[in-house]
Amino acid sequence: MLNSFVLHLSLIENVGPATVNLILKNCLGFDKNLPTPDYLSSPDSSENLKTKLAKLYNYSSIDWLNQLGCSSKIAEKLSTGLRDQTILLQELDLIAKSQVSNKSLWDMSASLDSLGNNSSNKNKLAVNWLTIVDPRYPVLLKQLPNAPVVLYWWGDYNNLVNQALAVVGSRQANNYAWQVIADLVPKLIAQNWVIVSGGAIGADTMAHRITVQNHGRTVAVLGSGLLQAYPASNKQLFQDIIANQGTVLSPFSLNRPAMVGNFPARNNVISGLSLGTIVVQAAVKSGARITADCALSQGRELFVIPGLYGDELSAGCHALVSEGAKLVHSVQDILVEFEPDNAVISNLKNNSSQNLNILENLAQDSITQASINRSRSLLENSNPKDLRPVIGGHSEPLSTFVVPDLNTQIIIACRKPASADDLLDQFSALDLDDLQGRLFDLQLNGQIAQNFAGMWQSLNY
Repeated sequence: MLNSFVLHLSLIENVGPATVNLILKNCLGFDKNLPTPDYLSSPDSSENLKTKLAKLYNYSSIDWLNQLGCSSKIAEKLSTGLRDQTILLQELDLIAKSQVSNKSLWDMSASLDSLGNNSSNKNKLAVNWLTIVDPRYPVLLKQLPNAPVVLYWWGDYNNLVNQALAVVGSRQANNYAWQVIADLVPKLIAQNWVIVSGGAIGADTMAHRITVQNHGRTVAVLGSGLLQAYPASNKQLFQDIIANQGTVLSPFSLNRPAMVGNFPARNNVISGLSLGTIVVQAAVKSGARITADCALSQGRELFVIPGLYGDELSAGCHALVSEGAKLVHSVQDILVEFEPDNAVISNLKNNSSQNLNILENLAQDSITQASINRSRSLLENSNPKDLRPVIGGHSEPLSTFVVPDLNTQIIIACRKPASADDLLDQFSALDLDDLQGRLFDLQLNGQIAQNFAGMWQSLNY
């Protein structure tokens, strides 16, 4: 009941995790970082919960304005979206049809209406899902302020809650990256680490493929919905991952196509599921670099493989080292960082509140140090001209007034940390897809970043 309500909220256009979590907290008393209230978990209180949800489903836009203090635009979206049962029923229907599929995941996405009733592949191909209110929600991911409110996956759930390390790098990764990953990954697998990556071509594919070849477990986090799995060139790899006790995971609705704006959220999940992130070959402006920044802001360990002098694919890695990431010469440089925490890591699969509290305490020192290192590096490497307004891609004297373009307005708005939902309120002409695309471009250009609280913040102002 409550899971379906959260799923419904997540499917409403322009309603993001910040708004969903605010609804859960203000209207239902649910805080993802606190124990679940009795009336949400007690069977005896199901009628009470049903009454509360029925009331929310009938809220007008005025009711939402009063309850949340949100913009009229978001209030209207909530009122209209919750009255539209079609979007929820369509998603639940896709999930139900996957339970009886006897086709490959790619045939399934192409012809769901013609699925057979043979369920021989049921466990492998069934779409699984949970929400932020589910006690099974991965403990490490849940502690992030901007954790996705719904997760969908194919394969083994246990990979989402066992000890994991992310391996990321360039889409142009070459034989050097293959040699490094082929050396590190089997040794990490031998120590029972799950390998997490983004399913993309290049270094991601190498990490997944080498894990499968060495009989390890891997999680591919997609930048699309499961039924639009991207890139299509990796369809066989995704099937091999599932067939070998791995997991293909998405924080997006089932039929959401791959879009530029999806990738910040996907990168956030890659590092958020992992106790540490290993970067192998990354340019200064790259998705791998963004994932590394996510890991730092989340207080997770960040490991970097050094590269060749003058190599463009080494520049991002070397910049990360200068900002405080750990240089890796061997697998032992990685494993040594987790030795004191083995007792905690071994209990991750319990997903208990106690484990969450312990992990948050362990992460806090790392968050502080990572933030200090990042801030110090930005200050030491800044040019006074960089502190002036950036108009049309170049610095202008303070006395010059030019109406800034939309991206510059977003940068200015992020002087004060803001969530995507906050920015949607401010820039009413943008929809969520357009905003996320712009945020990704600005993040890639080093003009904004997500802070430890998951809020977008300007770097040049």
